[in-house]
Amino acid sequence: MVGKPIAVADNGHALYVYVAAHCSGCARAVALARRAQALLPQWAVRVVDIDEALLLVDSAPLPRYVVGTPMYVADNQIVSWGNPAEEDLIRLLREMEIKGTNGAERDLPGN
Repeated sequence: MVGKPIAVADNGHALYVYVAAHCSGCARAVALARRAQALLPQWAVRVVDIDEALLLVDSAPLPRYVVGTPMYVADNQIVSWGNPAEEDLIRLLREMEIKGTNGAERDLPGN
């Protein structure tokens, strides 16, 4: 599931949800990612299993800012360490879309 898109967006907006096998909250994170994609099909949503990513030789290295799981990064901005409430996540993504935030002005360290 490394970086595999649930869906692909053409508007530049992307949500990455980082998960791991040992993570007790990661099943919920995957469910939230699926829910976000269902409610906001204009977003590219990717669930990245960091355990798989670390094992793949040809995989891009994980960004340095990925320090734990679950972790949510939207348009190159950390939006949550841990699982947010569904309504908070959806509201934040909608606000980012309305404001036109797509990470173009600022990149996270380690990108």
